[in-house]
Amino acid sequence: MADLDRALYRLLLRLYPAEFRRQHAAELEAIYEWCVSVERQRRGPLLARIRGFGDAVRGAWALRRRTHRRRASFMSTLAQDLRFALRSFRRQPMFIAGLVLVLALGIGANGAIFSLVKAVLLDPLPYRDPDRLAMVYRTMAPRHEFKSYGMTREWLYALHGEAADVMQTAGMKMWRGNLDAQLDLELDDRAERLRGTFVTSNFFQVVGVEAALGRVFTPADESAGPTLVVVSDAFWRRALGGRTSAIGETITVAAGRRPRAARQLTIIGVLAPDVRFTYPLATEIWALESWTEVQREPGGAILFEFVSRLNPGVSVETAEARLAALTESMERRGLTRGGDRFRLQPVDEWVAGAVRPTVVLLAGVAGLLLVIACVTVGNALLVRLGERQRELAVRASLGAGRTRLARQLVTEGLVLAAAGTIAGCTLASLLLPIFRSLVPATVPRADEMQVDVWMLAFAAGAAIVVTVLSTLAPAWQTSRVDLVTAIKRASGPASSARATLRWRGVLVAVQGALAACLLTGAALLLASFWRLSGVALGYDADDVVTVEMRLLDAKYSIPGAIGLFERDIVSRLRAIPGVEDVGMGTAVPFRGVDFSGSYDPPGCEHRPPDPAPPDCRSVGGHNRHVDNGFFRVMRIGLVRGRLFDASDAPTSPRVAVVSQSFARAMFGDVDPIGRSFEGYQVVGVVADVRFQSLQSEAAPAVYFPRSQQPSALIAVVIRASPGTAITAASVHAAIRAVDPAVPAMDITTIGQIRSASIADRRFYTTTTVAFAALALLLTAAGLVIVVARSVVERRREIAIRTALGARGGQLVTLLVRQGLTPVVAGVAVGLGAAWIGARWLQQFLFEVDRHAAFAYALPAAVVLVVGAIACLWPARRITELAPAAVLRAE
Repeated sequence: MADLDRALYRLLLRLYPAEFRRQHAAELEAIYEWCVSVERQRRGPLLARIRGFGDAVRGAWALRRRTHRRRASFMSTLAQDLRFALRSFRRQPMFIAGLVLVLALGIGANGAIFSLVKAVLLDPLPYRDPDRLAMVYRTMAPRHEFKSYGMTREWLYALHGEAADVMQTAGMKMWRGNLDAQLDLELDDRAERLRGTFVTSNFFQVVGVEAALGRVFTPADESAGPTLVVVSDAFWRRALGGRTSAIGETITVAAGRRPRAARQLTIIGVLAPDVRFTYPLATEIWALESWTEVQREPGGAILFEFVSRLNPGVSVETAEARLAALTESMERRGLTRGGDRFRLQPVDEWVAGAVRPTVVLLAGVAGLLLVIACVTVGNALLVRLGERQRELAVRASLGAGRTRLARQLVTEGLVLAAAGTIAGCTLASLLLPIFRSLVPATVPRADEMQVDVWMLAFAAGAAIVVTVLSTLAPAWQTSRVDLVTAIKRASGPASSARATLRWRGVLVAVQGALAACLLTGAALLLASFWRLSGVALGYDADDVVTVEMRLLDAKYSIPGAIGLFERDIVSRLRAIPGVEDVGMGTAVPFRGVDFSGSYDPPGCEHRPPDPAPPDCRSVGGHNRHVDNGFFRVMRIGLVRGRLFDASDAPTSPRVAVVSQSFARAMFGDVDPIGRSFEGYQVVGVVADVRFQSLQSEAAPAVYFPRSQQPSALIAVVIRASPGTAITAASVHAAIRAVDPAVPAMDITTIGQIRSASIADRRFYTTTTVAFAALALLLTAAGLVIVVARSVVERRREIAIRTALGARGGQLVTLLVRQGLTPVVAGVAVGLGAAWIGARWLQQFLFEVDRHAAFAYALPAAVVLVVGAIACLWPARRITELAPAAVLRAE
């Protein structure tokens, strides 16, 4: 077009909305060029443009009217389809409500489970570029000299300096396992032990975290030493009242080992609520530790852990190769022994790696439940095929095309899927707070769970696909049948519907396979949890209250000070109403530090250790410093000899009580009472106790009297009279009356500790069993629908069989057998899949063979029995049929 024509054309386009121009620009241009070319031949260039412009305007308006009419026609048709779908659903309200409920269960359960998956495994950690963060570990060669366990200056320099071309590294000494980082804060009513971490000045820059209030450490703070702190949001709100004026304030805490001294700490920043770094328990206070202090005592730097940020473009493998090269260089210079290496672990794996298999298991179970829900809905909609054949055939005979019928059925499917999705989202939102409260505390970031739109969209998408495909089947089937035959036949297994019948059988088989697979896994997990819960513990103390203390103040290093504190504490605690007895140890089962050592048999103390004779091999055992009340309160059985008493004074000969397994390993079949090992005389033998975990066998143990070997680590056990409850406030008050500076930590019961130790197993076992039961219920519902429809479709055949002499019982047996055939096939496939998948499930089992016969026979029997009942119920309707009336109707 010429320039003038282009100008007129652009003016023409301005008369229409932008969306209309985008859709019809090509058509408008064609109309304009045609009008101008026609008028130019008749009236000349100028008049042609004027008349052509007018013609183009009229043509464009006509195009727009046609477009509006088509759009209005489409919207009108869509409105008709929606009204018809709603009328169709009102004719079968219970049936449609059941399908919506099934979809809601599948979508809601998946929404809850996948919110856990997303929070724990998929959501990025609250750091800058968390995929570039990695923890750094040093792996040491076997039989390494003890002096090499401390990080040398060269190792630290390699991490902090020479490796800077591939990563930036920060050091941290965390509260887990380090008494130095456990800080005591004295409050008005008690002393509280804080979870602290000492970090180098570049820690927050390496991790990629900024302060929500105030600021974080910078390299410029190196000279300040351990006087600056950054606190967590939870500590700021709990201890400082959430005041913005807290920035710049000073708090006093007791820190260090012995001597433990008061330290003034200045608060310079508060972190955001989601910044924790340690999971599941969050660090509450971050204190500055300069690199100079870290390097000043190489032997103590083993207490530090290191986190690195990989430089852009550097992979974990590249960084490990660079560190390996540095290690080899130090080996050549004689700075370290051969075999030592650095290892990197991505931070997300460090946080959630231990629970990944559990979360994946739950995701798989939820996914199978969603498939069963979708299959149930799909099968139920296919059952409607027989009911709708006549209706669709009539509509087709009246002129409805295949596309028109398909659009109507798609609309019905979308309405049904939308209702199921809305109900599922609502159910997920209601279930999530309950589900969040059931997730064990050992699962990191579980408190960040929320209903995620994308996860629900995935489940809803699956439901929409299944629903729409199932509703399209009638239209596809109707287009292939003879309309006259379909109109005449209200029922009956016409040859054209055989494909639909086969698909029903396939879907029933799929339901049976998935239900059998889920039930088999649930049976294995349930048997494992039952066996784990029933193991012999060696003690009886579920209702016993326990509290932990550590006497770190320098005054308790004075001889006799710990014993005096213990006597005062016991006296105060026994004065609490309802207290029956009090004991003390260094730890309680499943919590605390259970020290271990090795002992030489009698007569082998001075023999060369290598090679040791067979009768001089060291015996390992856990060292526990207890008083006599510990055995009474925990009800640990005395097998022979005696327990500790007043005669075991600090100046008396050293004595010990040993466990049965230790006595057997140390003395064989000889009576151990009165015998000695490494200067300790055995005065008693007690039962073995499971101390580390329920899964671990009871290990050999040696008990030393606290009167002879006092320990700063105290675990008090308190047994109350039956029906009496001991409050945490009364325990705090008793301890505060003796020493206000000693914090009482983790007041709870032994039963709660034991329950928490298997909370993860209880959680995934309960969830799997619940989902398997729901899957079985959905399978049964699907069978009822299919068999009930079969009775309706085959009533003519059944009437003829009855007229020829067939009895009701025979016909019921026939229908039940035919209904169960796909279930049997599905169960066989499901058991085979469970057999193969049990290898992966083995990691969750305790003392249960993954191929145990009961775990496969019992679920198969349950599915078949439930299937038989589901088939029997609708099959008995044939006894209500009157053969003559059925045949006259046909």
